[in-house]
Amino acid sequence: MFRYAKYHITKTHGFCTENPGLGFLKSLEPHIALLKDQKSINPCSIRSLPMQKGIENLNYEELELSCLVHSMINSLYYWNSEIPNTVIPANIAKPTIKISKLLDRPPILTIVSTQFYNWDYIDYSKSFHPDNTKMMFSFSGTRDEDYFFTCANYIEYLGAPAVKSILELEDDIENPKKLRNHLITIGESLYSMKDSIKILRKNCDPEVFYFGFRNKLKGFDKGVIFEGEEPITMKLMGPSAVQSPLFKLIDAVLGISHNNPYLDFTEKFMKKQHRELINDIRKRDSSKLKEKVKQYDLQKEWNYVISECCEYRKIHTDLAVDYIIKPSNQNDAKGTGGSSLVEFLNNVIMTTKFHMIS
Repeated sequence: MFRYAKYHITKTHGFCTENPGLGFLKSLEPHIALLKDQKSINPCSIRSLPMQKGIENLNYEELELSCLVHSMINSLYYWNSEIPNTVIPANIAKPTIKISKLLDRPPILTIVSTQFYNWDYIDYSKSFHPDNTKMMFSFSGTRDEDYFFTCANYIEYLGAPAVKSILELEDDIENPKKLRNHLITIGESLYSMKDSIKILRKNCDPEVFYFGFRNKLKGFDKGVIFEGEEPITMKLMGPSAVQSPLFKLIDAVLGISHNNPYLDFTEKFMKKQHRELINDIRKRDSSKLKEKVKQYDLQKEWNYVISECCEYRKIHTDLAVDYIIKPSNQNDAKGTGGSSLVEFLNNVIMTTKFHMIS
């Protein structure tokens, strides 16, 4: 159990938090009230907010809530109009930078905030599922937006058995039966994740996504200055599926390296503890795992994992086409993180497929 706590993961939920995020903090009361009443949100109302105090004394859950709230307000301020407001006012900027340093993440909205610390149950007597979860804070107030993020969160949840097997795999590498079971578990987890994409397609309209709230998820690609801090213009990516720790972990255990500076860059936007887990798994000798797969005649099970990983990534590419490229009427649209989309995703699939064992 120690290593689960160390890496901020659980056996039941994987990278997804086991409990809903904190929804209220006294020092954020006016900020939360403004987020709940977005008709009142404008640059003037944001500049009028008090500066949050006592950040250095917050516990971890309170710090994540503070990060979520400030990051959403920053996005609402920056993208208030088509021409971005590139200077975040000091009353929001200074706490944002302090929180960023404490969490060791860039000062912008990431999937850590949008997914892991921004959900709640609709009915506490029912199970964890997109149909029974919602966002605490939303840009559009629509169920479409709820499903967009809760389905992404559900993917991390469905990956929990794979995370458990990856952690245990090294200890069981000399046991053919256990190694086989771990590979099957990882493959089955990947297979199950496709259900979440189906739920997303059913409940999140591409038009609502693209024209309703996607704009607030874009990065600060025109540059941003945090007033009252060092006068440095930062260019920061927005929340994106490439920030998912689950697929980076699966790549790590399989020894899949995409040799892509952009993918390496996205890891800075992940939770510190999740980065540490992925880096620790990368330190394993993946060639030894492949040798054992061949020695124990487990090529079928290994290739099952690779095949399901490729299949999921293809489905995700199709999703990006329908939710970004088609609504934008562009053939070379970019994702919310700012990356060129289809070419990038297809390269990831090809690199993954290359690791099949004949």
